[in-house]
Amino acid sequence: MTMTHDPVAGVDMLLAGPADLPPLGARSRLRRAAGLTQQQVADAIGVQYQQVYRWEQGAAEPRGKRRAAYIKLLQALASRHPEVALGP
Repeated sequence: MTMTHDPVAGVDMLLAGPADLPPLGARSRLRRAAGLTQQQVADAIGVQYQQVYRWEQGAAEPRGKRRAAYIKLLQALASRHPEVALGP
């Protein structure tokens, strides 16, 4: 049996690959634009609020499932607040 290449599936795989975090300044701007506190984000992701502060300041980077959750949140906020995501 011969398998054929599906170019659409190939592109989908590229787009579904690991996403990058937004720039440092955009992270806190997006959170604030949505009216969320660091504590609310921390509670949703399952970390202490200090960790969210560290992520926003660039002192630490989330890893694993927490990274995926944080990226998902920031991407959703960026789609709701595109003017904030673009930054100054």
